[in-house]
Amino acid sequence: QKQSGSHAQYRAFDKCSIDKFEVEGPCMQRGICYLYLKRVGTDDWRPGWAKVLSKHQNGVLVAASDMFY
Repeated sequence: QKQSGSHAQYRAFDKCSIDKFEVEGPCMQRGICYLYLKRVGTDDWRPGWAKVLSKHQNGVLVAASDMFY
């Protein structure tokens, strides 16, 4: 899901935008220790931070990790 003021073609991790990704599977039942983001391209831009949330069975989202910088 892309949250941005722009209606341009979607590109993950654009500057000044928030990107949300939902991941499901058995690996998500444990705590998150690492977050790897692969940079592709020639610019030097990187995400300033990333936050991982976990959805409980009742649908409530809670922080699953500290902030990744």
